[in-house]
Amino acid sequence: MNNAKLLTSFIKKKEYEVHIKNEGLPLLRFDSQYLLNLNVYENFLQRFKANRVNIVSFEELGTLRKGQEKSDGVKALGIMVKSISKLSIHPLKLELKSVSKNSLVTSQNLAIISTGIGSIGRSGIVPRYLINDLAKEIIDASLPFGVTQHIIKFEVENKDISPYYIIALLNSYYGKLLIEGIATYGATGQLEVHVETLSRLKLPIIDIHKSVASIAESAIEDYEAKAWRAYFRAMKIVEEHFGTEVEEVSGISSYKEVRTYGRLDPKFYIYLNALRRLSKAQILRANELFDVKLGTAPRSREYKSIEQGTPYVSYNAIDDSGFIDEELFYRLPNLPKTTAKARKFGILITSVAHSVEGIGKVGMLYPYDDMPCMTGLAILNPSDTKLRTVAQKINYLKEIPIEDFMLYTFALLKSSLMRKVMQTLTYGLTAQISKKDIENLPIPLIKDLLDSDIASLSREFVENMYQANSLKRKAIAELEKYLIS
Repeated sequence: MNNAKLLTSFIKKKEYEVHIKNEGLPLLRFDSQYLLNLNVYENFLQRFKANRVNIVSFEELGTLRKGQEKSDGVKALGIMVKSISKLSIHPLKLELKSVSKNSLVTSQNLAIISTGIGSIGRSGIVPRYLINDLAKEIIDASLPFGVTQHIIKFEVENKDISPYYIIALLNSYYGKLLIEGIATYGATGQLEVHVETLSRLKLPIIDIHKSVASIAESAIEDYEAKAWRAYFRAMKIVEEHFGTEVEEVSGISSYKEVRTYGRLDPKFYIYLNALRRLSKAQILRANELFDVKLGTAPRSREYKSIEQGTPYVSYNAIDDSGFIDEELFYRLPNLPKTTAKARKFGILITSVAHSVEGIGKVGMLYPYDDMPCMTGLAILNPSDTKLRTVAQKINYLKEIPIEDFMLYTFALLKSSLMRKVMQTLTYGLTAQISKKDIENLPIPLIKDLLDSDIASLSREFVENMYQANSLKRKAIAELEKYLIS
């Protein structure tokens, strides 16, 4: 049977069955999309064979197991679909789950999403630093980690092949084609990948596999590890300073203060008084310290997939940690020059969301400068003039560089207390904060925190996370270039 026949959507079932039997491929869906993927997959394999590339199946490399949640299972930090991000595991997106013993993972196990249109096939490695360092320093060290029911665990047992190469391969064009192409529709209509099918599929071990593995490993175990250690240490300093007894703090605000903030919501003043009492801070408004503006670039999803045009920061580009991911920027041809922009080390705050919970997500723009921003994002740009004006009255601000002050504010705004402050400012059916409220946002100047390491730790976080993501893209780009050539 020639390749042209495989590309047609009208094909006799018997011919199709004969073909996949001869090739040892799984009989799954009988539709044109699957036949197209099968054809591309077959062409890849033939080219690999012709160029004497070593090809191995999943089952030859290691063991695959489907994650399983059990009510009477082992309590573990569960790796969810949302936990798998950027070839790795996102430590802020783990949840306490009860799983089977076979679902528990160790470092360098791979987690592959097995269910769900759009996310299926996305894979992440369980980093060494997550098991060895963060679990001890930040997370409850007594709890193991485990995959949940929509995740397949892959334990690479072949010592000659690095799991960091496999994770780069699975997140490449070839890997996505591989896994999406073997999915079948389950009883609920969701696409699913089964362990039995996945175990038979072939992976090429290319000449540069060690180089690709080295780049991916460095991205995750060096730069990403440094970033997350710095993040948790910075946030620990802030949260411990504020404490947790916010709800017990009360107080009556003056009429002058009500006029200043324009709020009658008693919760807002409870949190405001908490900032004063717990931190013993002097509080200034955001527009006294920063140049405040609102993003104006369009919010429409139609600009999400455009590859050409001017990039701008989208709502989705701001990670829960505050890192801004350039791969999630939107693009618009002929974006107006008057579009509101954020400067390097500018702080972005979600001021429009579908719910109150989405309000107050904070991001730090690094290393970009003068980046247009989407509608629904408030921008706090660094202002050396305003900070120096304030420093004339507050002496301890005189020696603080503007970038360090931005990094200090970045960590401060991500605290649970400041998030609550921002959420009390919301109004409307679609949760939003007005420009006036952003300008009046209380920013506490806390000498103990300004003298602490939170600015340097925040810088370490954003710089290392940027380097990690750059290296991850490099590993996949080199791999894809080799495969295509």
